[in-house]
Amino acid sequence: MTAVRSRFAPTPSGYLHLGNALSFAITWALVRRRGGTIHLRIDDLDAPRVEPEYVEDIFRQLEWLGLDYDSGPAGPSDLERAHSQRLRMDRYRDALERLRRDAGGRLFACLCSRSGIRGDAGSLAYPGTCRSSGHDLDAGERSWRLGLTEEEISFRDLSMGKVEVSLASETGDFVVRRRDGIPGFHLVSVVDDDDLGVNFVVRGEDLLTSTACQMALSRAFEGSRFADAVLCHHPVIAGPGGEKLSKSREASPLRELREKWRSPERVFRLAGAALGSPESPRNAADLLSSPLAVGSPIRLPADWREILEGR
Repeated sequence: MTAVRSRFAPTPSGYLHLGNALSFAITWALVRRRGGTIHLRIDDLDAPRVEPEYVEDIFRQLEWLGLDYDSGPAGPSDLERAHSQRLRMDRYRDALERLRRDAGGRLFACLCSRSGIRGDAGSLAYPGTCRSSGHDLDAGERSWRLGLTEEEISFRDLSMGKVEVSLASETGDFVVRRRDGIPGFHLVSVVDDDDLGVNFVVRGEDLLTSTACQMALSRAFEGSRFADAVLCHHPVIAGPGGEKLSKSREASPLRELREKWRSPERVFRLAGAALGSPESPRNAADLLSSPLAVGSPIRLPADWREILEGR
């Protein structure tokens, strides 16, 4: 039997919020119940958005939650010294060249800006403007996109069952290298997961489109294993207006809730309820020993707000 290998993959573009904590707890419980290992991968390649206090916050909140991991940086200095994605730039550039070779002409240069793509329709789905333009991949500031061969990507999900994502309407041909030459998020994620041997990916339902892009990209690479990973998408916590929590929308930082709550018990009670436990776990150890409905759909309970309010 193949050993389960998963990861936490936070981005230090803001302070972690409650949704991050819930995702970490669910990931940790599912992986540990399978006897698997977890790698801490901090997605810090986008340097302008990374602040030292955001990096520090990741380690502080994981420590507060009591969630351990088996490999990855032990702290901010160790991240900079040995684990930063910026240290792997040559690996990503090699992957871009490999994709150029393996993708069978599907890779093309694009001169379009985000504002130009959005246009009057207000959509960021790429309409294929430069797909047949023949722009030189190696000239000037231009992004590289991967032309879609499948308008829809389908996969089996451990929680959601069969999932179908229309990449044609959600993203269109997606970016694998940005205009500034930095490898795109989806390419970096697939390369890192392949190199780490990740075969079990747990993430929020808000990332279904990202998963579909990464599946399409993995299938374009010779030897990539991401497309064979077991996938599990869980529900995400909504804000007061029904929007998903996000750093960019200034969701309440977990560090503030930490000061208010003192204990992470509410996070684990919510994670336990989402995973079908009839008990109310107070910490990571309780969650792991709870009779979880592993393999069943993950659902936020109807009273999830009451749980977070301490009722």
